[in-house]
Amino acid sequence: VEALRIQNAFRHDMAALAVSAISPLPHQLEAVYGAFLEEPRLRFLLADDPGAGKTIMAGLYLKELQLRRAADRVLIVTPANLRPQWQRELAERFDIHCLQFDASTFDANPTQNPWDVHDFVIVSRDFIKREEVIEAFAAADKDWDLAVIDEAHGYTISVDGKGLVSRRSERYKAAEKIAEKAHRLILLT
Repeated sequence: VEALRIQNAFRHDMAALAVSAISPLPHQLEAVYGAFLEEPRLRFLLADDPGAGKTIMAGLYLKELQLRRAADRVLIVTPANLRPQWQRELAERFDIHCLQFDASTFDANPTQNPWDVHDFVIVSRDFIKREEVIEAFAAADKDWDLAVIDEAHGYTISVDGKGLVSRRSERYKAAEKIAEKAHRLILLT
């Protein structure tokens, strides 16, 4: 691990490692410094075993972008039960503080689009798929520097016998809108 860290340090400024409370594994360093940061407009599917540190990789990448002043607005979409875990891990490990976006946040300021008000947001995948929520999301003036969609295997389509998409789930439609509004996108599964 130390050899990989030294090797990568010569290729990249690994500032996020210095300011984060993590001990990354080699595959996590390779993903962030060998793949993610190589792409100026990242579109990435990160598929790994449960417990392999996908949240750590996303957090490390986010912290690097923050330190490089390339992540002023971040959206994390996750199952509702994982919102507190994401919020806690990002705060404890990377000093990144996110708002858990829900119905009360959405309704808090009726004169503004709530998606333009908050810059670091964690939202449930089933909340964002609601019609009025995704419409407001699509109508927002501001784009997202990074969007992370956790548990991406839960966004489904149906394919007919000819291989054409016959139906998109509401989650999938929401993910398409998110992809349109995000400069960088990571799908975790």
